[in-house]
Amino acid sequence: MIVETLSKRDMFSEDMRQQLSMLILDGFERKFTVKLFNVNVAKDIAKFLARYVSENNNQLIIAHQNTDIYGCLFYSSKEAGSSLYDAIKKFYSGTTRLKVILFFLVLGYKPLSNETYIEFLVVSNKCRRQGVGTQLIKYCQRQLLTKKLTLYVAAENTRAIKLYQKNNFVVRKVQHSMLSRICVNHEKWCFMVWEKSDEDCYDRNV
Repeated sequence: MIVETLSKRDMFSEDMRQQLSMLILDGFERKFTVKLFNVNVAKDIAKFLARYVSENNNQLIIAHQNTDIYGCLFYSSKEAGSSLYDAIKKFYSGTTRLKVILFFLVLGYKPLSNETYIEFLVVSNKCRRQGVGTQLIKYCQRQLLTKKLTLYVAAENTRAIKLYQKNNFVVRKVQHSMLSRICVNHEKWCFMVWEKSDEDCYDRNV
């Protein structure tokens, strides 16, 4: 299994973008379809996200063998200047645009200076519990240019919380959101943080 940023690949085919779309749909489908969207719109949003993250390829880490993608991690930072909302405005219109913006507003977070935020991490069903998620996280930690790596995860998603804790993330706070409960059926969220140590900085530079 090769783990690398998408920007290090010479080519990213339409077939690979389709695989990325299916991965994203698999990871987000329950959130997509629980209240705001039907299955067809959810598939369309997954395609939109796949195109968006592949175009912002320096923020996308993929786990693959040749042209088969088995996992991905997409992150953002204040320095990266990601413009997801501008992309949404160009791609959607009317009530669908409002729903998509609302969805990402509920799940979104603006990282502070010297902070990198994991927007999402998805692993193929074929490779669950085979260490792919850990490989993606560790690659992100090694390449990190900021002091902190952060994320939000639903408090009831204990499997994901254990994965992050295994990779030295700690829960810094637990938040409740009624809007989130209404939109995606998750009210309670854990904000988790990994901080780079001096030893990590040294290892990256040797």
